[in-house]
Amino acid sequence: MRLQSALATISCAFWLMLWSSFIAAKSIDLEVRAWVEPSEEIIVSQQVILNVEVSTSSYFVGGTRLLQPEVSDAIVLRRESFAVNSTKRISGETWAVQLWTMTVYPQREGRFEIPPIDIETTVSGEDGQPTKLSARSAEVSFEANVPSGAPQDAQWVATTEFSVEEHFDRDFDSLALGDAISRTITFRGDDLAAMMLPELRFDRTHDGLSIYPTPPELSDKVNRGDYLAQRIEKITYVVEKPGRFTIPERRFHWFDLGSRTFKVEVLPEQTITTVLSPRYYLRSAIESTVDFMSERSVFDWILLVVFIFACYRLRTRFKALLRAYHRDKANRKARRDLESRFVAECRSSNFIEAARLLYRWLDLRAQADDHARPSKGSSDNRIEWSNGNGVMREFIDSFRGESDEQSVSAVLEAFESLMAEAFDKAQRASPASDRGVFKRMIRELATLESRKKRSLLRLKQINLTLN
Repeated sequence: MRLQSALATISCAFWLMLWSSFIAAKSIDLEVRAWVEPSEEIIVSQQVILNVEVSTSSYFVGGTRLLQPEVSDAIVLRRESFAVNSTKRISGETWAVQLWTMTVYPQREGRFEIPPIDIETTVSGEDGQPTKLSARSAEVSFEANVPSGAPQDAQWVATTEFSVEEHFDRDFDSLALGDAISRTITFRGDDLAAMMLPELRFDRTHDGLSIYPTPPELSDKVNRGDYLAQRIEKITYVVEKPGRFTIPERRFHWFDLGSRTFKVEVLPEQTITTVLSPRYYLRSAIESTVDFMSERSVFDWILLVVFIFACYRLRTRFKALLRAYHRDKANRKARRDLESRFVAECRSSNFIEAARLLYRWLDLRAQADDHARPSKGSSDNRIEWSNGNGVMREFIDSFRGESDEQSVSAVLEAFESLMAEAFDKAQRASPASDRGVFKRMIRELATLESRKKRSLLRLKQINLTLN
């Protein structure tokens, strides 16, 4: 009797535990819900957010695994690695919620079917132990349309913000053969994937301008729910031949989801003009010489060397003559200016300043004589013009003669008297022009110096001759 009672008690306990386990398993729920945003008025290539909400009456204790769906003619990306966790109340109970998002970009017009998404996750069981659960979402669908006015033969995207910028690493002025130009084009778009930004294609048929594009740099960023895409294209242009080349205009269309209109971003046309640099001439000359000499004898080579040397010598001589011509021209112009100023000072009876101008004129004349006779060295007759004090000391000492006690005022008076006498005679003899007066006055000063035994201006010593 006791044995039967014990067996009945054990049997009841076993079935009670089994029933409790069954009740506990049935009390943990897992639900999956999926939907898209926006759900209508979707434009082809517009970003569509696929939301997948996973909720449980318990709480999550492990990772959640979502299988990314495949949608025909659409790009599906899982751009966020983590879910947004939250809670909600259902029938008085608190449920744990995970919100997962994916982005879908339809690539054609028509209806799109997103198949059910399988979910696997781990939650806490009634006994506190991890329990694996799985579920499947319902199928989601949406319609995508092409707006009116869409370009037929051009790529375009639908977004809220789109921009294109370009930068060249140098100006196009005076480009020579072999020079390289680096061009960087940057595309940016909101709510887009970088792979959807415009892809550049280049015409490599430019004769004389080589084009070398590099693989694009793509980057996708997510900042607090905002999706940012960027594509950087780098192109190098190398000048192979002289000429004028045109980099054509680029136009990029996009549909503004805010204003619901098509817009265009334009990169303007650029023109590259190249010139022949000395480096090109040198290279061409070397190449031509090598080709020429490969077909000629040693004697021809010797003749060529002699010819090149003669050309070099002629070029050097021509440059020297050209420099001498410009130097003499400037010297003559400076002397003519001094002659006019000298006559003007004499007419104003400012003979001291006139003497300074005359000394400067003599310096320039001596310089011209030295350049005309380079083999004879510098002229010993040159009167260096450094400052007024030196000149004043020179003619004061000349006029003092043997008497060192003669006053400076007397010297100046004698000098001015000499200058005035010479100018009066010169003006009467050659009143026509300043140059005629100047030449005549020099002769008169030389005569008076000789007669008065003065050597103030040293005109006799330098043997000056005016034509």
